[in-house]
Amino acid sequence: MHGHDVTTWQAWHELTTLTPAVGRFDPADVADLPAPARRLLEFALEPGVALSPIVVLAMEGRIRLRAWMSFTARQVLHVGRGMVWAARVGPRPLTVSGSDLLWRGRAGLDFWLWGRVPVAHAVGPDVDLSTIGRMAAETVAWAPQGLLPALGATWLGLDDRRAVVVLTIEGHEVHVVVTVDDTGRLRELELDRWGDPETGVFGWHVFGGTFTDHATFDGVTIPTAGRVGWDHGTRGQAAGEFLEFAITDARFPNLAVDLDRPPVLLDT
Repeated sequence: MHGHDVTTWQAWHELTTLTPAVGRFDPADVADLPAPARRLLEFALEPGVALSPIVVLAMEGRIRLRAWMSFTARQVLHVGRGMVWAARVGPRPLTVSGSDLLWRGRAGLDFWLWGRVPVAHAVGPDVDLSTIGRMAAETVAWAPQGLLPALGATWLGLDDRRAVVVLTIEGHEVHVVVTVDDTGRLRELELDRWGDPETGVFGWHVFGGTFTDHATFDGVTIPTAGRVGWDHGTRGQAAGEFLEFAITDARFPNLAVDLDRPPVLLDT
């Protein structure tokens, strides 16, 4: 087992270690928020649902590296603490497997061909900051309990459909613009994210996603289909999109049950 594999398992274990739910959702707690935030949270969270800080996801779809390739992945996101995305990309016999994570304040990306040949590796302050932006976006999409003031989020209304949520991750404030339809469904998100999508030189770029289908898991409703990428909302959006996803399962554990270990995604 590679050193990064060990780190991935350790991070997964730590991030799925249950902490007490931060109470239960009461719609009265969001009555004073801007209208889009109130609609989003009332749609996403059933009254009385336990506010677990953890979401565990299974997903599949397509990711664009040099070309579009299929992927399957499992992910854990622990609000405010970190995330692990463990994936297999591409068809056999050229399947690449590995993980992208943020854990204990540090990010890392490592992928391997046949579980032995390194094909991608990224660490360092630029990767840390970029992954913080990713985690903020995915908290908005898949952990709506993390958007409550009780878990540290703050909101600023823009108009009847858009609002800004401010999340603090590893000491960095991340401002995410959300677009919410009349029913409360999240339709778009957008933020300035640190990255190097075009030139290989890191800088601030517009990043975002659009969402279509939604489904309810454990009393929490989240987007289950969409596309994400760079240059969101600009003429470069189509060229900048690099991920098309479908969520196939999600859990918001809040009991002292045995959570699954990460699936064997790092082996051939």
